Amino acid sequence: MKLTSDKLLVIGVSIAIIGAFFYMPWEDSYFGLILDGITEPEWTEILPRNVVKNSIIFEIINDENGQCLSTADRLDGIVDHAYFVRADEFIKDIKYDRDAETMIIQCNKIPDNQARLHIWYVLEEAPKDSTKYKYFITESDILTNQIEP
Repeated sequence: MKLTSDKLLVIGVSIAIIGAFFYMPWEDSYFGLILDGITEPEWTEILPRNVVKNSIIFEIINDENGQCLSTADRLDGIVDHAYFVRADEFIKDIKYDRDAETMIIQCNKIPDNQARLHIWYVLEEAPKDSTKYKYFITESDILTNQIEP
């Protein structure tokens, strides 16, 4: 009987701790800093002056097994900018070739033969979510300032 009550106590305490992780305000604690590093930012809550939004139009050159080789003209100006701290990570993610000015993206992410790659990143000086970035692809006629986060 004692063993069963001990198990129930351990289960109850575990549930209470897990519940605390979801409902406690963590943003001003060390645990909150760890969570900020792995969670997606709430782009609507970031001040517009702390977000840089860029985009380029690209075209598909070749499709091999669901991986599209695409043009990447003018991408150097975006990834070489001093404010884009995590540009190297982004370059690896899209397999950007600087010499050929091409990138490789999954074809299922591309809506048409010609599309627009949007790159948003948070400035390093931002009080929250600094250096986070995201990229996404839309149709080529959709401009970055027309998109809600």
